[in-house]
Amino acid sequence: MKIKFHEFEGLGTQWKIYVADKLSSGAKQDIYISSIETVREFEDAFSRFKSSSWIGELNKRNRIDNPPEELSDMLQFALECATLTDNYFNIASGARLEDIGYDIDYSLKKKVSLRQVKNLEDVLSINSNSIETSKSASIDLGGFGKGWLIDKLGKEITDRGIKSFVIDGGGDILVRGNVLGRTIPLEDPFSEGKIIGEVELQNGAVASSSPKHRHWPDVQGGIDLHHLVNPKSSDTITSIAAVYTHAGTATSADTASTCLFVSPRSLHEQIARHFGASYLVVLPDGSFYKSTGYPGTVFTKSQTLQA
Repeated sequence: MKIKFHEFEGLGTQWKIYVADKLSSGAKQDIYISSIETVREFEDAFSRFKSSSWIGELNKRNRIDNPPEELSDMLQFALECATLTDNYFNIASGARLEDIGYDIDYSLKKKVSLRQVKNLEDVLSINSNSIETSKSASIDLGGFGKGWLIDKLGKEITDRGIKSFVIDGGGDILVRGNVLGRTIPLEDPFSEGKIIGEVELQNGAVASSSPKHRHWPDVQGGIDLHHLVNPKSSDTITSIAAVYTHAGTATSADTASTCLFVSPRSLHEQIARHFGASYLVVLPDGSFYKSTGYPGTVFTKSQTLQA
C-alpha cells in the first residue's frame, strides 16, 4: 500500500502525517493544518535556537516567572531522566553543545575551554511560581522534545475521534492502528541511501539516535563533533554508532534512544525497563547488540533503501 503523507518542515526536520480513517478531504486537511500549527507553536515556545522562546528566555535570564504548565512538566520529566541515568542524560548539556559550536548561530567552533556541566538537580529549580537555573546552565530539550511533541500531536488527533494514523517526525514515528502494513527501515549509520534492517510497527513508536545527520568538523581542530554529548566528559562519544528503540509512546522511544546513546552500557537495561522500551545498539565496527523483545531484524549486510 502506497501511503500519501502530508509533509511539512518544522523543528529542524521533515514531518509526515497520514490519517487512515475515512474522512472527507476537507476534514483531513483541517487535521493537517492544525498539526502544522502545533509544531510551529511548540518550536516557537521551546526551541533553544529561538531567543524569544521560553527556553531562550530561561537561558538568557536564568529565571521565568509564572511559567506555562507544559514547560514545568517537561523540565520535571527531564529531572526524572537525569536521576534515572546518573545525570548522563542531562538537559543542562546545552552549555556543552554551545561550547562545541552547536550554538544559536551554528558557529561550529569548539571553544578552547569547555564549561563544566553540573548535575541537573544542582542547577535547575522548579516550583509553581517560577523556574530558575544557575548562571552556568543552558537548557536544551532536544533529547526528548520531538517525541514529546509527536505524542502531543497524537493526542490532538485522537481527541478528534481518529483511530488510525501515522506521525513521522524526522524518523521518530508514532503509529496508531494497523496502518502501515509494512516494516520501517533502519537507516544505516555508516552509508547514505542504505538500511541495516527493518522493524515492524503497529500501535507503538520507534526512534533512533545517531550522529549521522548532525555532526561537523571543528573548524579549528578538525575533530569530528556531534550533538550527542557526554556531560561528564569533554571527549566526543565514539563508542556507539546508532541506537534504535521501540516503545509504546514517542516520548518513551525518543528519550530512551538518547539515554541509551549517552549512558554507559551498565545502565541500558535499567533505562529500557523504565521506559518500557526495547532497543538495538550498533557499534562503530558494525557489530551490534539488542535487548530481548526488540522487534527489529538486522541484515547480514546493509541494503539499498527502496523508494
